[in-house]
Amino acid sequence: MTQVWNSALDGSGRVVTVTGGPASGKTAFFQEFTERAVDHGARFLGAVASQSERTHRFGVTSQLFSAPDCPENVRMRIVPLLQGSGDDVSPQLLYTVCTALLELAKKGPLIIGVDDVLDADPASCQTLVYIARRIRTAPIMLLLSETLIRSPDRSQFTAELTRQSDPHRIRLDPLSPDGVADYLAAKLGSVVTPRFAAAAHALTGGNPLLTEALLLDHGPRADATSPGDVDDRPTGTPLPAVGHAYREALIDCISRYGPEFLRVARAIAAVGDADQVRLLGELADVDTGVVSWVVDALNVSGILDNGRFRHPEGRAAVLRCRTEPSSAAISLRTAELLYRDGAMPAAVTEHLLAAQAPPSDWMVPVLAEAANQALQENQPDLALQQLRLALQADGLSEERRATLHALQARTQWQLDPATSARHLTVLAHDVDAGHLTGNEATVASLLPLWLGRPDAAVAALARCAETFPANRPGLSWETTRLWLSLIYPGARSSVAAIGAGGPEHGAGATWDATVEALSLLHAVTTAGSDDRNAQQADALLGRLRTGTHRTEAVVAALMSLVYADRADRADAWSALYLAESAGNIPPTWRAVLTAVRADIMYRLGQLPTALDLATDALTELSPESWGVLIGLPLSTAVLAASGMGQHHVVRELLRRPVPPAMYETPFGLRYVYARGRHYLNADKPHDALIDLLACGNRAREWEMDVPALVPWRADGAHAYVRLGCRKDAHRLVTEALPSSVPQRSSSYGVLLRALAAGCESERKIGLLTEAVAVLEKTASRMELADALSDLANAHHEARNPSRSAMIKARAERLYEGCRASLERRLVPRRLRDPGAERPPSRLSRLTLQSLSDAEQRVAVLAARGLSNREISAQLHITRSTVEQHLTRVYRKLQIRRRTDLPQLVQHPA
Repeated sequence: MTQVWNSALDGSGRVVTVTGGPASGKTAFFQEFTERAVDHGARFLGAVASQSERTHRFGVTSQLFSAPDCPENVRMRIVPLLQGSGDDVSPQLLYTVCTALLELAKKGPLIIGVDDVLDADPASCQTLVYIARRIRTAPIMLLLSETLIRSPDRSQFTAELTRQSDPHRIRLDPLSPDGVADYLAAKLGSVVTPRFAAAAHALTGGNPLLTEALLLDHGPRADATSPGDVDDRPTGTPLPAVGHAYREALIDCISRYGPEFLRVARAIAAVGDADQVRLLGELADVDTGVVSWVVDALNVSGILDNGRFRHPEGRAAVLRCRTEPSSAAISLRTAELLYRDGAMPAAVTEHLLAAQAPPSDWMVPVLAEAANQALQENQPDLALQQLRLALQADGLSEERRATLHALQARTQWQLDPATSARHLTVLAHDVDAGHLTGNEATVASLLPLWLGRPDAAVAALARCAETFPANRPGLSWETTRLWLSLIYPGARSSVAAIGAGGPEHGAGATWDATVEALSLLHAVTTAGSDDRNAQQADALLGRLRTGTHRTEAVVAALMSLVYADRADRADAWSALYLAESAGNIPPTWRAVLTAVRADIMYRLGQLPTALDLATDALTELSPESWGVLIGLPLSTAVLAASGMGQHHVVRELLRRPVPPAMYETPFGLRYVYARGRHYLNADKPHDALIDLLACGNRAREWEMDVPALVPWRADGAHAYVRLGCRKDAHRLVTEALPSSVPQRSSSYGVLLRALAAGCESERKIGLLTEAVAVLEKTASRMELADALSDLANAHHEARNPSRSAMIKARAERLYEGCRASLERRLVPRRLRDPGAERPPSRLSRLTLQSLSDAEQRVAVLAARGLSNREISAQLHITRSTVEQHLTRVYRKLQIRRRTDLPQLVQHPA
């Protein structure tokens, strides 16, 4: 700018245009430059154009000659000529005006400045173009500021000015992120953290006026800055506050360019974005060309970001702007236009909710459809708002009102099952009266099912079945039927009878993911597990990652994996699902999913995590809202706390009231098993056996004798052994082996360990060795530790102290990782001094001199019980190298396997 000014001083007049978006700092730049030039002897004739004065002929030109620096005699000569001119702009008048300015320039440098020149009146625009052509040999600068985005009707002036004078252009873009940081630092007197500066830029787009307003809202708070240029603060660092100043500045930015800007901005605020130009034009009552250039201007100025307001407060402020029409009227008009154009119900109802007007006839089905979609997308809060608005409509038929009430009850159940119970009486009446039929009527069975009223649930399902035309049920009926059979196994015959007399199972119903998951869970909990079930559950969870799905399908598929003895896969899938959908899971299903994940953690031996998750699940819903499913988190909490020796916690858990109907469900089965397991851990085998045998009797009665669901046989066998009833223990386990349990599952390893408990020493070692081999291939760390501990004891009893000590060390490490209770980890005192009972074996007397240093290091760690992977990590060598060293160690020491290693830890390596 200084170089251009120097060129003008040398007699080469120049035209300079300063361009930028609304509130980009053009006026401030304009004023600062002219003030400096005047301080150095220049004369300044300035004017400010205004859209409201565009019809004032020669209004801007008159301002120039009325400026303080204009000599009185020039003003008195020119202004009357401008005021008395006719409709046409005569060449003689333009010549007179220009000559007067050239005469002033002979007395010293002259700056002619017009701010917001695009709002100048047409006559003044002609004058400015005339002047621009004739100042090339005079010490004159014509300084003009204009908006970066021009309306179509004002582009002609810019084009003519460019053609006549080739102006020097200065563009004022919004501040960059670094520019915002520097600006804030200058205002606050300290370096701003990168995180704070980035957040400020995201809110303002670098618009100086918005940035200043944001600073006013935030205030000179010390926690917004740091003493030096440091990295991002922790997430607790306060972000810029959006308040009154920001909202007012935003309205100011938009209003500067006239009412059409504000109308378009309000339309964008109502619709949510600027993608639908035609719709915005109809709402703002302007043509699409105007919409396009307004949107461009708002984007360039930082007010919008790709057609969207940068913060909800900004959008709300524009909608609340005190001008007609009201924000409610705009929202209602937007909904009507979207509905007319065939928009999705969710898009239409967003604006109906904003308007909060009593719905007319066309709105009710749209609101109901949108609520159904919101439920499918796990948004019950939104669905509830839509349904409450729909129920405000006048003149609803009984059938429509009953359908809306049913959908409201189903939605409320996803938020808090206890509060949905108040709908039961109304729902039952609507079904009996014929107002509620088909899929919508199934909620009358779902609610009592959950809340512990199985008879009412079966009766409601039967009434629902009668309402389906031609025995063709829908998905809701099929899923409710499956849940009822799963949760109340004793009611399966009644449910089957309903199916036989009513809708055929699956006939005419779309077989969706939820039905598939529930059918799979039914198969796993009744017929037991095989690899195909686990593979099917894996494949189903993979499909559920894409597209919209119901969380209940995920929960059922995860439970199928758990009861298929694949807790490791369930862990991976549940962690992935929670990471991807954590913020979009309804409260009821979130609590259930947390309880399922607690069960998974327990099965993987992560006892503290299991207890924490189970406790979280119990607090996410009230006991009343948990209903009969409270047995799921409660049983896991009991098992985990008992496994860690926290018997006082278990006592408190077992004192919690539970609904009597819980004992009629698999969750009650699991609860009774957990209580029996706790008695076994507390060395109360008689009490344990009572619960475990009761659990087994009910499991067989329900045809749910699946070890992965309730391993009552294994723990019952251990209780029998402690009571001296070895034959009963043997019988209990052999009834389940080998055909009913997959031989590669953790359940099989657990049963082998239980079978060994009642055997003599020689056979015991073989069974336990096999159990360890099976469990090593699973993720059941706690069960593996138990098997290793028993194997260490068996070797000690067989007078193999070296092997016993090595195995014991490995069991101890696993117990420590699981945070198992101290009493569970304690081994008999005699194991702590193996050498006192018998002299070292031949192998333990062998010298290590035949081994290389590397082989000794590997052998010592292997003797201590470390796995190949652990040895590899500790010695920083590959697993292949570990295996090669061990092969040579076995050959040199004349042994066949790792368990034959002597107690090398006594020797330095």
